[in-house]
Amino acid sequence: ETFFTLRYYNPNEGAQTLWIVSTNAQCTDTVATGIEPSTSRTFTATGLSASTNYHVFLYSVCDVSDRSRALHFTCRTKCAVMTQFPYDEGFENIDVDDLPDCWTFFVSNTSENDLYVADESSFVHNGDNSLYFYQEDGSSTDYAIAALPIISGWHNADMTFYYSNHAESGGGSDKMYVGYLTVDGDASSFVQYEALPYSPGMRQYQISLSDFPGDAVTPAFKYVGYMDAAIDDI
Repeated sequence: ETFFTLRYYNPNEGAQTLWIVSTNAQCTDTVATGIEPSTSRTFTATGLSASTNYHVFLYSVCDVSDRSRALHFTCRTKCAVMTQFPYDEGFENIDVDDLPDCWTFFVSNTSENDLYVADESSFVHNGDNSLYFYQEDGSSTDYAIAALPIISGWHNADMTFYYSNHAESGGGSDKMYVGYLTVDGDASSFVQYEALPYSPGMRQYQISLSDFPGDAVTPAFKYVGYMDAAIDDI
């Protein structure tokens, strides 16, 4: 997305009559082109670039010669909807312990579960890295979700990937589900499409996106269980 909305409140309301909101990617506090002083407590910055970190400076203004020090913070615009194909992600250009840009991640039990790019040799199909679903000692209902960027124009497309887990023989209650989010950024909107079988080594799977609804979709992986798992080479 090429905008963000800022909502702010001053608990010490005083003589200020204007608020200045400045946003840019270079960390300078000059008011960016098109960004004007505002009397409201909600401000939407438009005309920005998708998937970009911005520095935001907020001032309260009492008169033309008197304004507060800047409140400085950063935010990041959402990624653009993906429309260019083929799309591939092998996690090789992502630092270990980091996460791929423009993906969305959810962990139900942060003290026992985690998601990150790892270089575990037994969990890699090709190269050095894969997306690692780490499970510690949580319950069999703990889960982690990794959602791809929103995809548009995917009708009649297939998604292939490699998957492995370390569940005991037979797989137990550990399952990797492939599906999609009906609401971007909402883990509770995950809809299961297919449950993958127990896979002690990296195996390739293929999912037809033509069965997913709508004009834009967010494919997602949801892993539930005790043991570790990994996805690679999407």
